[in-house]
Amino acid sequence: MFFTFRFSLFVFHYSLFTSTQIFPIFEQIFFMKNLFILIFISFYIQNFYSQTNRYFIAFKNKNNNGYSISNPSAFLSPKAIQRRINQSIPIDYSDLPVTPSYVNQINSLTGVNVLHRIKWLNGVIVQTTNTTALTVIQSYTYVQSVQPLNFSVHINPIDSSQQIFNQPSAKTYSYNYGNSYDQIHQINLECLHNAGYRGEGMIIAVIDDGFYNVQNNPVFDSLFQQGRLLGTRDFVTGDTMVYEDDSHGAYVLSTMAALSNGNMIGTAPKASYWLLRSEDVSSESPVEEYYWIRAAEFADSAGADVINTSLGYTTFDNSTYNHTYSMMNGKTTPIAIAARMAARKGIFVTVSAGNEGSSSWYYISTPADADSVCTVGAVDVNGVVGSFSSHGPTSDGRIKPDVCAMGVNATIASPGGFVFNGNGTSFASPIIAGAAACLWQAKPNLTNIQLLNLIKQYSSNSSSPNNSIGWGIPDFCGAFTDVEKFDHSNNIKVYPNPFSDKLFVTSYFQINKIEIYNLLGEKIIDKNCNDISVEISLDKFSKGIYFLTIYFDSDKKYCQKIIKE
Repeated sequence: MFFTFRFSLFVFHYSLFTSTQIFPIFEQIFFMKNLFILIFISFYIQNFYSQTNRYFIAFKNKNNNGYSISNPSAFLSPKAIQRRINQSIPIDYSDLPVTPSYVNQINSLTGVNVLHRIKWLNGVIVQTTNTTALTVIQSYTYVQSVQPLNFSVHINPIDSSQQIFNQPSAKTYSYNYGNSYDQIHQINLECLHNAGYRGEGMIIAVIDDGFYNVQNNPVFDSLFQQGRLLGTRDFVTGDTMVYEDDSHGAYVLSTMAALSNGNMIGTAPKASYWLLRSEDVSSESPVEEYYWIRAAEFADSAGADVINTSLGYTTFDNSTYNHTYSMMNGKTTPIAIAARMAARKGIFVTVSAGNEGSSSWYYISTPADADSVCTVGAVDVNGVVGSFSSHGPTSDGRIKPDVCAMGVNATIASPGGFVFNGNGTSFASPIIAGAAACLWQAKPNLTNIQLLNLIKQYSSNSSSPNNSIGWGIPDFCGAFTDVEKFDHSNNIKVYPNPFSDKLFVTSYFQINKIEIYNLLGEKIIDKNCNDISVEISLDKFSKGIYFLTIYFDSDKKYCQKIIKE
């Protein structure tokens, strides 16, 4: 069976610092984990027969819902609105909540419980076994369709672990990265941290399967002490309790948010975080894709800049609902449609490619197939693609993954704060997510798509991307500092050249000013821009050779000869 619900944890290695700690820690971990599993199994044995079916009720419209796109503050946070303004993204029909009267009428039916409202797909998830009520719902004039989301129960095996002893890095930067040095250094992120770009002011939403013991884990102490843990939501159970669920999300979080000097530092150790649970490890059913959609909608409304999800789906407990490779085209599965929608709202979305590279499935899963998201594969410390890392292309022929990061022996933190090494694209994805947040902090005028393109262009395989490593391993320091390399990568366009009357300049960086000089060195154009696309009229100037200078932030500039015919 394809391991769809989380991409990681093939082998864990505890890194302990004294031999006297080993046996008490392992004894405690063994007891706690097995006690949790026993309680878990007992709970589901008692509740197995009380579980009811889930359905997605799609609506035809959002008529009379009481909201207006002219008043977005009624349904979006100020930061979500500002994100749209910054990227020139209009607030549209998809942002409007579903019509409350539709929800209330459905929820009033006997035996029907509305679990979630899904505005991007315009519908609700309901829980019911009342087939008569479903027939009534289908008859409502505003209902488009009723889609079953089968729910069943199974218990997943415990992952294995093995102790090792890592030596902290001898390198000294603004942080002592300790065991996490390799995964930071591989993507050349130290210089952003040294320059003070560590994720401050950026909001990252982590959508996963649970965040066991995060509130007590010492690597996350500053997250709570500094008020950067913005909140939690559990879209599986409908409450805010995520710290008693599975540990996978906590491991993922540690690659970004850990701040334990000399032990482990995440890629965005000063960012703010929302922890959102959408995956139920006890089952594998289509309803989890809709939980994810609800989580992504919440992240958008709460103003998240980045979403990381180390989840993916292909097959389910009930094979009737299985996806096929032909569906991996970015526009068929509900979760891929929603991931693309999140990107369309200006969010930088990172998704783990999957761990099926050596299996019969081989390819990426969904939502890694979505366009406009950053799909991340796994490499080792030497840049070799992990044998398990899923491959592209998407079924419609697009290259995936987009980039890769360290997912072979990646450093992660256990629920007790000790250091693991784990394998999986689950860890490569958040490493990139945190780094992207730091780069975006440094380059706030980029759109999310420009940010993605910039990261890809500054990656090791950008000249010949393929379906194993994508554009390669990013160089975040290069993207941050080396404007000259950026120019030579065709990311600044000056056209047409030669020109007749108008000249156009586009860039992924914000252009602060443009100057044009003639052959005598006289400045004939001095134009303040503060934009990424500029039109210059030169119809009044004579034919000949001129010199164009483009000024960016951080005192970087680019020069080019231009010719008027």
